[in-house]
Amino acid sequence: MPDANLYYRKEEVCGGAVLLDGGVPVDEWTKDSLKIAGDEIAALKAVRDILEDITGGERFHEYAPFMAYAGTEEPQKIRKYLLEKNIPGVNIFCDSRKVYCTAASLTKGNALDRLRAMFAPEEITAAGDGEQDISMFAAADTAIFPRRFEGKAGAKKMNIISDSEFLSDDIQGFLKKYVEKSDNV
Repeated sequence: MPDANLYYRKEEVCGGAVLLDGGVPVDEWTKDSLKIAGDEIAALKAVRDILEDITGGERFHEYAPFMAYAGTEEPQKIRKYLLEKNIPGVNIFCDSRKVYCTAASLTKGNALDRLRAMFAPEEITAAGDGEQDISMFAAADTAIFPRRFEGKAGAKKMNIISDSEFLSDDIQGFLKKYVEKSDNV
């Protein structure tokens, strides 16, 4: 039986702009994120409005004021279009299913640096499967990521590489094998 204390204590969301503690946003962290992003929030809103217009609002989501994303059949094409708008202060990422827009100063790597400064953890393990996660991998002690990021992401101690495009696929497979193994014990 796994140790019940092995679960996340802190979780970053919205590209690191929001910190959850037991599922509840940490107000101090969010206020600091607003200060760090500053004028980038207005730039992000402009890109957000364009993204919503392009996608017709369908499959469009936002975590105002820090992040917006949309599911689409053509994420590369939409990302290219948004980048051509040349709006400073915004990061635009995509994977094979979605386009993500975040304030440029609120990277996941910067968030790990803030996490270290605030809580002084012994070690940080980060997992992700998107382009927006690369800075986080480099800031982590241990990083778990898909093979396509090999050579782009270097954790301080160890890299664990997945062969799936989306890490959740591997996690689901691992859990299924774990449950099957537990049932046979």
